[in-house]
Amino acid sequence: MPKRRSIKTSSPSDFEPKRKNPISLGSDSNIDNDLKPLTIGGVPTGLEISNDTIASNVENFVTLKEKTQQLNVSVIKGNKIPSLGEPQIIFQNSNATDNSSGLWLNVFTDGTTFLKANDGQFAMEGTLMSFIVGDDSGEDFLIKSGTFTSNVDIFKVDNGGSVFLKEQANSTTDETAFGQLWVKNDTPNNLYFTNDAGNDVQITNGSSLAGGSGGTQCWTFTLGGYMLNNNSSTNYYTSFYTNYFYWLNTDSSPTSIAYTDAYTYNYKAPKAGVLTKICVTARATRTDPFKVYVYKAAPATGDTSTSATLIGTSDTITPPATNQLVVVDTTISSSNTFSAGDALYVWLKKDSTSGTQSIYFTITIQGDYS
Repeated sequence: MPKRRSIKTSSPSDFEPKRKNPISLGSDSNIDNDLKPLTIGGVPTGLEISNDTIASNVENFVTLKEKTQQLNVSVIKGNKIPSLGEPQIIFQNSNATDNSSGLWLNVFTDGTTFLKANDGQFAMEGTLMSFIVGDDSGEDFLIKSGTFTSNVDIFKVDNGGSVFLKEQANSTTDETAFGQLWVKNDTPNNLYFTNDAGNDVQITNGSSLAGGSGGTQCWTFTLGGYMLNNNSSTNYYTSFYTNYFYWLNTDSSPTSIAYTDAYTYNYKAPKAGVLTKICVTARATRTDPFKVYVYKAAPATGDTSTSATLIGTSDTITPPATNQLVVVDTTISSSNTFSAGDALYVWLKKDSTSGTQSIYFTITIQGDYS
């Protein structure tokens, strides 16, 4: 039997059996409001404890379950290598039964951040939302259609502010109270708007804005002048230069225009189109009938003569009597096309003659661009 000692000469070890890895708080003190280190067998655990706080300074702190109303940390690191198919950090409902169900947050080594929601949607609310993506080297903000591993770009904004829409063959299914702005896969592609009644409205046509009435754009040109003492029914008359009022320049056949007359065209087409109408208002000193003719040609540098093609002839214009007006509008509907860059020439010729005749006139030609 061990020798008994008095209480005065005894130590705590005489009353407490020897234990392995004894747990100690601070300098073997009581828990209070100050954080004290927790040691096991004299080795610090990395935990400090007070009445209402547990703190840790270790490199790796793992917990399987935690319930808290507020978490204050400086850095959260996932314990998995991030990928498109494996969540690194996941936020989920407390009642979730699938461990991979929820909002994934993966941050890759280069800083790329990847968010994925199981139903494919991510919603934000607020009066001001800012998306900062890419950098000044030309990165884009992209919206893709498809899956994470197989998809196509359908909408993007580059760092200069340009917006890109993916072209498609037709508008999609109409939806009440919504309109569609889309790009049709023409060559080159064109911008369209479709209303909720399913009406497709073309906004552009190649390199220009599309006009009204089914995508056409009207053009018109008016000129005028007079022709004095004309007694010929074989010569075609025009001015010596564009917009000159005195029509004394003649040609027996405008199908071949000499270089001395080729620059006298009345209109140069900026784009392809058709001639649809010739409108004439005139008075004359005789009742001899006459017509107005419109030819197209493409004069070029180095030409000594230029071939021309008739694309419109007015109805017969017969002055009713001396010093009375005659008004004739003629619709042109066939063999009336021209190309971008073509020059249009306007000529006047009498059908028959009974003597010298002076004619004073205004002529308007008009049509549509293709």
